[in-house]
Amino acid sequence: MKRVFISLALMGLLACQGGKTSSPLQGEPSPKEKVEEPGNPFPINPLTEDEIRTVAARIGYVEGDGHPDNGKCIGCHQNFNSIDELDRLYNATSWSYSCFDAGVKTPDKAQEVLSCLATLAPDGQDVTQVDPKGLGFMAAGVEHQIFKDLFQTAGREADYEKFKANARMPRGSSALADQDFEKLLSWVLRYYPGLADFLTHDGPDVCRSPADTHIGSEFQDYVRRMSEGSEGWEHVNQARGLPMFACVDDDKHACFTQKTKDGRDVFPSKDEWKAPGLSGHMRILHQYDETTQYWIRSSADGRFVANGGEPSAIIDLQDKLLGRPARRITVEALYDPAFLPDNSAFMFQGDPHGSRICEQSILDHADLVTLDFMQLGCSKSDLQIGLYQAIGSSLDTGEIRTLAGYYGSDDGYSVFRDIAPLFGRQAALDVETIRRVNDSGFEKVSTRRFPTPHHGNWMMSPANQIAVAILSASTDGKARHGGYRLFLMNETFGANDQLPDWNDASTALLCMGGGEKPNISFNERMMTFYRYAKLDGQVGDLDSSADGGSRDLNSSADIYVYDLLKGGEPVALTQMPKGFYAQFPHFRSDGWLYFTVYNAASGERFVVATDTSLYVEHTIP
Repeated sequence: MKRVFISLALMGLLACQGGKTSSPLQGEPSPKEKVEEPGNPFPINPLTEDEIRTVAARIGYVEGDGHPDNGKCIGCHQNFNSIDELDRLYNATSWSYSCFDAGVKTPDKAQEVLSCLATLAPDGQDVTQVDPKGLGFMAAGVEHQIFKDLFQTAGREADYEKFKANARMPRGSSALADQDFEKLLSWVLRYYPGLADFLTHDGPDVCRSPADTHIGSEFQDYVRRMSEGSEGWEHVNQARGLPMFACVDDDKHACFTQKTKDGRDVFPSKDEWKAPGLSGHMRILHQYDETTQYWIRSSADGRFVANGGEPSAIIDLQDKLLGRPARRITVEALYDPAFLPDNSAFMFQGDPHGSRICEQSILDHADLVTLDFMQLGCSKSDLQIGLYQAIGSSLDTGEIRTLAGYYGSDDGYSVFRDIAPLFGRQAALDVETIRRVNDSGFEKVSTRRFPTPHHGNWMMSPANQIAVAILSASTDGKARHGGYRLFLMNETFGANDQLPDWNDASTALLCMGGGEKPNISFNERMMTFYRYAKLDGQVGDLDSSADGGSRDLNSSADIYVYDLLKGGEPVALTQMPKGFYAQFPHFRSDGWLYFTVYNAASGERFVVATDTSLYVEHTIP
């Protein structure tokens, strides 16, 4: 699900400010929102000011007192992070909480609770397959004693471990203390309803229109040098003779044209998804047989495509050129795949191994079908890099750098509109350096953290010299998308623990009013992102649209590119019909763009490649 961090500061959690005299976080919930039922073992109690302050710290809305559990919720893939997503969280939590209304004191009652929880599983039957999304915030209490007693009373102790492995949050971290979980649960169920009535945002009032776009002279000079001066990773990889997957000669456009023995396209054309008037082609590279989660990424040469999921996977497209199905390598990880720009290494995140980086050469072994990070060439321990990380490699030294800050996620199949980012004053960024070592693969050398107020969803260019963030702006106290803020990662970036000034020559501010998951090309010139179609609706009405149809079938998402050298307007590469979502675009080394398309009606997801972006780069006036 989409995660966008809220700048509640303490104003929303402790009291309504700006003249309001009462708060839904302090007063009694309305009768229809009361959730306490006889027999339910989880206490839902009023909270004192100090307890609300503790809740704020545990979630990550405020810095708190240094407790190790502070901010634990901001690392979750559940959503304390926007009004829309809090609404989803509340609804899921309320439903799963109500399953306990029968009580857990007898085997029959305990089995009744488990049967109710099982309806939240993908098949609606197997409670061990329930995932965090189905449980809502109850997922953070899976290790609470009440859950353990539930399975024990029902005589299903063995199933508890399977259930916990699938459902617990936060992943890769210790569970919340039972007492803290109960306070947080009380906040979600007792005080959340009505939160939207008083939530305000203090982001900067900038980027009101495209006319406010700014590209600094030093920033522009860097982009020109990398692209026109042939200094970027695209040029380096080409000079090293790195072959691009499914290309037949040096013509960048002569790719993915292979035929089967009976004359069919190995990679079927899908030009009907292309925006009208654009040159180039769109090709389907792969159709997933399983559900994927969050973004995908491909290797620099385009041969390997990695996706998050439970489990995650890497798809080797090479076998398709030989008339065979693509090889699927199961990965013991959950999300956030990434590849280095020199085609030498890749990384994954999440349980059971944390943050791991491996040499890409291990993927060449045809007998590799499961990656457990015990292979020679993988980091032997958790590198502890924050989720939603970006990774790049220096052109000069080969130094590997990662960025990880505040973020808002999109799982790819449950968010059907852009949601205003709400990164607050407490947002921060970790800049980390990784190096190769012979005996353990990779290790972290250094970490530097500094404040990045109202900036999040950080990404980085392949040469690790451009950092890009989504800006959380506001007008009249209401959050809105403040465009993209880009920085040269020189001596001014993070100097004195602050970001450069708005008009600094080494920065750019691109005012586009929306968009998700920016990605920079290997020549450092083009930026791509995707944007959901505008769709009106109220919080709490996420399953249907104003015209009575299903929201996922009445919205869509398209891929855009923006020229960082020439500026102007972003160019839409796709024109997806309703119910189709083009998402997670990213470049391979030669400028071909990979992305996924999700068909909401059928549940199908495809990996698609296009060279349309190459034509756009050379035709923008």
